[in-house]
Amino acid sequence: ASAFTLPPLPPPRSAWTADGGSYVNSETGRPYTPHHDDERRFVFADAPRRALAKGGEGGGKSVAGIIKDLERLRRGMHGIMGSPDFEHFKRSLWPEFARWCPWQHVITEQRYRGRVGWEPSKPFSLTFTTGATLLCGGFDEPGSWEGPNVHFAHFDEPKRHKTPAMLKVLDGRCRRIGPQGEASQLWFTTTPRKHWLYEYF
Repeated sequence: ASAFTLPPLPPPRSAWTADGGSYVNSETGRPYTPHHDDERRFVFADAPRRALAKGGEGGGKSVAGIIKDLERLRRGMHGIMGSPDFEHFKRSLWPEFARWCPWQHVITEQRYRGRVGWEPSKPFSLTFTTGATLLCGGFDEPGSWEGPNVHFAHFDEPKRHKTPAMLKVLDGRCRRIGPQGEASQLWFTTTPRKHWLYEYF
C-alpha cells in the first residue's frame, strides 16, 4: 500500500514569481540561470511527457530538475521527487532541494525542514502555499509508491536502479491534469551510463 494519500487540489491561495530568476541558492545567494537553451526548455516546458537531463558530476542537472519541480509546485500541482534509495535522497537530492526551495511559500507548520541541520528520517510530504504537495523520499521499494496520482514526478540518478521498475511505477502515477490544463510529466536527472534508460531515451 502507498505511504501517501493526496488531498483534492484546492484553488491556489498564493503564488511566487513565475520567472526562474526568483529561485536563489540560500547558501551562495546565486540566482538560478539556465546554462543553455536546452536546459531552459527542459525546465520550463510542460512537454514532452517524459524528459531526461543528463550530464557529468556537478553539471547542474539535479538543480535543473529541482527548479522544474518548483515551477510545477508554484502552479499548484502535486508531485513526487526522489532518489534511487533513501540514503541518496537524504545526503544528495534533499540538501540541494532545501538550498533552492522558497521556504516562505511552504506552509508554516513545515518550514522547520528548511533549517540547517534538519534531515529526513523517512519519506515525507512538503505542502506549499499554492495548495500543492510534494511527496519526497527514496525509491528503494517501487511498489510502496503505487497509489498517489500526481501531476509530475522527478527521479534523480536512476542509473543506480538495475531495472526500469520505478520508471513504470512513476509513469503510472503521473496522470493528473494541471489547473490550467497542463499535461502530466515525468523527468529524470542523471549522469550518463549504458543502462536501461537507453531503451527509453
